[in-house]
Amino acid sequence: MKLEYHGLTDVGQVREINEDAFVLLPAADTIVVCDGMGGHAAGEVASGEAVKILQKFFADDPEKYAGQLAFTGQDTLLPGAAQLVRAIRLANRRIYNAAQENVGSRGMGTTLVVFSFFPGLVAIAHVGDSRAYRLRDGRLERLTIDHSLVAELIANNELTEEESRTFAERNVITRALGTRAGVDVDIRVDATKAGDLYLLCSDGLCGFVDDDLIGRILSDAKGNLKTAAENLINAANATGGEDNITVGLARIDDPGKSNSDQVCAAVTIKETAGPAGEMLDIVLADLVEAPLEDKTQTADTQPIECEQPPPAEKKSGGGPRLLLWMALLAVVTAFIYLGGIKLVFPSAEESTPIAAEQLSSSTAEGASVYFESGDKDLLRATVFVDGKAKGPAALFTLDGLPVDSGRRRIRCILTPDTLLDSVIDFTPGAYHFPLYSNAR
Repeated sequence: MKLEYHGLTDVGQVREINEDAFVLLPAADTIVVCDGMGGHAAGEVASGEAVKILQKFFADDPEKYAGQLAFTGQDTLLPGAAQLVRAIRLANRRIYNAAQENVGSRGMGTTLVVFSFFPGLVAIAHVGDSRAYRLRDGRLERLTIDHSLVAELIANNELTEEESRTFAERNVITRALGTRAGVDVDIRVDATKAGDLYLLCSDGLCGFVDDDLIGRILSDAKGNLKTAAENLINAANATGGEDNITVGLARIDDPGKSNSDQVCAAVTIKETAGPAGEMLDIVLADLVEAPLEDKTQTADTQPIECEQPPPAEKKSGGGPRLLLWMALLAVVTAFIYLGGIKLVFPSAEESTPIAAEQLSSSTAEGASVYFESGDKDLLRATVFVDGKAKGPAALFTLDGLPVDSGRRRIRCILTPDTLLDSVIDFTPGAYHFPLYSNAR
């Protein structure tokens, strides 16, 4: 079996954050694309956690978990397809647990679509409306059916493909990772042949570029995956780039030999097939703590642990913008360092921002972050540093939050409508003042 891989992601022309993520795992002959939802950090958290769990699962020995993660009907599947189902269940549980145990996010979830290649075969698994395609002999074929309201209406002849492009509820999906304790997973296994070109994509591509054009772009690239990926991204941006855009590509040069008996049509593995949530938690505890050599290629997302989403039905970005970003950075030289006296950052008129000051420590390794607010509720906002939750801002009003020297991303989230976000270079021996950010 001989394959070539390529992936690419782009924030698009409208969004401020890329909530998509992808990972290429050549050692496992696997590609993953996710499209996060939930707004602010939540979408990028969920998609980032999903690709991380699948990466860890396949970097480990997946078969060692076969007994613990057994599910009804697994013996009828290609063993590698059963592994995919187990990995996806773990990713769902990881996101769900993070949403229940921590603060800072609502509506967190992600779509997921995966290819895993085996000699002469490909297993395709998906949850949500990110899609899989195959270009074979110049003909593009869609390999997945969206888990969305639009797909259900089209299947019931209540909506046409053309009408779906302007349908008001086109962003509503009916299945996602992380929004429930369990998840149904669709899986199929197809035979591959030399020359096949496989595409995974978020709906930032397929939601705005029709299948005919996607097929022409893939054909015109003549097997050059980098060119194909770039042209697909450009085509989506040419329509307005209203969403994040991610593509993952694989070309089959030599499929290898397979057992055709292992090919199977799409089936849905119900969440009730098992395993129980407690067993997933046991495996996750082992998996998440395992060391991992970083071989990912992903969207610019950082895993953050968040909390408490209601069931996610609508992907973020469908409504008005939620926030107004404002950041101010001023560096005052060390002579105004007055023995650790805390300076109060003044509030802007008609606003109750979280005001934060970065007060340098006496060491070269980092600084301390202090928070002030005219509104006590805002001090409940969860503080994140470089994507990791540190706790509510109120914990750091007196003793400060230690921050390592260098460029750091400071983010505070109270609700989807209240966000503070700054990227700051922490220079030892100086004050740094960002901030404020208010929703509109």
